[in-house]
Amino acid sequence: SDTRIQKIIIDNNNATHIEVENNGQVSRIEVERVVLAGGSLNTPSILLNSGYKNPQLGKNLKTHPVSGVAGKFNEEQKPWYGSMQGMHSEDFLFKTNNYGYLLQGLPMHPSIFFPYFPNFVSSAEDFIESYNHWSGAIVLTSDTSNGSLINNGPLWKYKLNDFDNNHLLDGLTKLVRSYYLAGAEEIMVSASPTMHWKRNENEDIEEISSTKRDISKRQEGHRRKTHRKAISLSLI
Repeated sequence: SDTRIQKIIIDNNNATHIEVENNGQVSRIEVERVVLAGGSLNTPSILLNSGYKNPQLGKNLKTHPVSGVAGKFNEEQKPWYGSMQGMHSEDFLFKTNNYGYLLQGLPMHPSIFFPYFPNFVSSAEDFIESYNHWSGAIVLTSDTSNGSLINNGPLWKYKLNDFDNNHLLDGLTKLVRSYYLAGAEEIMVSASPTMHWKRNENEDIEEISSTKRDISKRQEGHRRKTHRKAISLSLI
């Protein structure tokens, strides 16, 4: 609709209007009541622009940072079949000081799989043709890192700290090891660029673990600023 809520107009502690912007034109709409459901990214910005005051408003953003691993098998996996993310492991959820990560099945429908795992090794035709043979999983961290609004939004800043980054690395390492031991013929780690290992090329699995890459933090949402952090994997 190209329409964005700017703020709520408050009079005598009651919401009387909402101010919206559409293609550069600002309008006010009279309301009897407001249910504000802008999500964790937009709600604080709207409240701040509406004049609400709270020292914690627009701070303490948690994003449960995510990255993933995919494995290709000779046997057909049918990644599109069944419940999305129907399996997970909580073994490492409280790994360190009650913080850690979940290992969880990755919803492998094409709109997620292909953008998050761009394949720079195989041709696009061969990669798409092999889709039914791939399986995927993610590491979902319970983060101690915090994000905050930039100048009342809508942009956010969020930087993954070393404590959370180490949990993310540990989970990725476990997933790589799991796919390798399960007999995967290829393994990809969602990174920038994608880490890619092939069994039939006699490449040491440690090669994928010793190479440093910039991992794009895979948080959902839009209109925010994120930082990148170099990572390295180790299977030792």
